[in-house]
Amino acid sequence: MLNWMQKNRKALIPTIWISTIAFVGAGFVGWGAYSFKADSSSSVAKVGNTSITIREFQQKYNNIYNYLNSLSGGTMTSEQADKMNLDMVALSQIIQDTLKLNFANDLGIGANNEDVAKYLVSMPEFQIAGTFDEEIYKNALARIGVKPKDFESDLRKSVILDKLGHALNLSVSKEEIQALASAYFMQDRVKIDIKTLNFDDVNATDEEIKAFWEKQKDNYKTKTNYELESYLVKLDQDIDEDKIKKYWEDNKNLYLNSDDTLKTFEEAKEDVLKNYKLDITKKDANKAYIALKNGDLKTNEKLNIKEDDLDFPVNEIIGKNVNEFLKPFEYKDGYLVVKIAQINPPKTMDFEQAYEYAKNDYKDEKAKIELENLAKESLNSFDTNDKVKDLGYISRDSNITVDGLTEDETSYFINELFNTVGKTKGYIALNNKVVCYEITDQKLENPEKIAEYKESIKENISNLKNTELNQDLLNLLEKRYKIEQFYKGKSVE
Repeated sequence: MLNWMQKNRKALIPTIWISTIAFVGAGFVGWGAYSFKADSSSSVAKVGNTSITIREFQQKYNNIYNYLNSLSGGTMTSEQADKMNLDMVALSQIIQDTLKLNFANDLGIGANNEDVAKYLVSMPEFQIAGTFDEEIYKNALARIGVKPKDFESDLRKSVILDKLGHALNLSVSKEEIQALASAYFMQDRVKIDIKTLNFDDVNATDEEIKAFWEKQKDNYKTKTNYELESYLVKLDQDIDEDKIKKYWEDNKNLYLNSDDTLKTFEEAKEDVLKNYKLDITKKDANKAYIALKNGDLKTNEKLNIKEDDLDFPVNEIIGKNVNEFLKPFEYKDGYLVVKIAQINPPKTMDFEQAYEYAKNDYKDEKAKIELENLAKESLNSFDTNDKVKDLGYISRDSNITVDGLTEDETSYFINELFNTVGKTKGYIALNNKVVCYEITDQKLENPEKIAEYKESIKENISNLKNTELNQDLLNLLEKRYKIEQFYKGKSVE
């Protein structure tokens, strides 16, 4: 195994970097307060006889956070991480790693100091002109408060995991490559007939619509409706220009052109004026909010808002309680303070209310049936139908123009055609159309194209096989080694 690793060191090193040194240049992120059970003051979990320390957990979290942050161009925030439950993702991943480490130990797979040293000195982060520099190594770890012995312990685990991964790696056979190449590059000779149905031509009587509605009336409900008592604090219209300029000077970095250069005052003036008015008006709105809550001020307008109202910031009122005064929020030309007077939950519509919705749904359903009937009629007379078109030989990646289909429809048809297994004749629905087809012949594309994509095909097969193997292995190991999880999730103290 060691000989293999030495021969393939260049392929192995990136895997180890991902799990052990992703945090070296980025440092630890601030991730809030976390609560742990009293079962362990220094561990977040235990797998078999192996404890997972808080430090290892934080490092795994940090690695994932910094990776996602790099993908998002440095815009990742701790709030976003919390919404993604990134702490639990990190815990799940490190538990999986520890399951494999237990298994590797049982198999006698390990890493000695020589193994660790070989990979350590190969890491470019710790090199000058291609040579390992101990001073750079120690300084890099010192910057983020990681001890060399801890870093080398983590590296040792990564080497073991990589050894295990390569030991279990399933190879790809010629037959598998040939089979997938056939699936990718098979060409079908296809004949088609396109049938179109105009939605407006579908007849629907009131009796049919009502019968349709009766069967599923509970699907037609009104929207949640909010009755609000409101008070609007409008933006101050008379603003001294010197104050606006001062506001711009203090906040000019917020006003940028598309090329990230600063806007001049004149270029930004309209936005600056609005933002300044909002800032100073918010103080008045907060005063009004307090006065309304205390009964010193009365609301002066009633609003009736549905939960899907696009002209109102409904997120401000959803989830709030009746008789609750809500803090001021931006609305139209000022700040709005509202009291929720009543919440009217959804209720089943009567037939008159549901008529248009039920009519459209019924016509959609009827249109599908009529299109299916047209398709069956076409397929029954395919051999004698003079409207049938021969597309010639096409493959999954064919880029062709088909009369009667848009570019997107053509692409969808070809994709669905090659995803349909075992059928040489049938139809594919496209909104108000069906494409009836018959496959009359098949052949492989030229060998040169298959050879061009051989490595990509091989990689896809390997990924598929080894992903399945990895998941099966983890399922087995979860039964073999007891998992005790002390950390239950983030809590803000």
